[in-house]
Amino acid sequence: MAKIPLLKTSGGPHTPPPDSEQETIDIVYTWVDANDSRFKDQLHKFLDPAAPLIHTQAINPERFRDNGELRYSLRSVEAFA
Repeated sequence: MAKIPLLKTSGGPHTPPPDSEQETIDIVYTWVDANDSRFKDQLHKFLDPAAPLIHTQAINPERFRDNGELRYSLRSVEAFA
């Protein structure tokens, strides 16, 4: 996997100088496979009644349901980006 250097910015968008050899990143997805056993193990730690209280919506199964959003978004990027 290629290493991508981190660029410190003042909080706004950053465009590398024109002579830079760095490639720009157009899009980044964060995605969780709710069927992944490692994810389920971590999630169950928060479902434990002895765990510190967290907001109920944070562990709501609906939050992790695959409704095809990733596929839809990737198709949108392909069509319009």
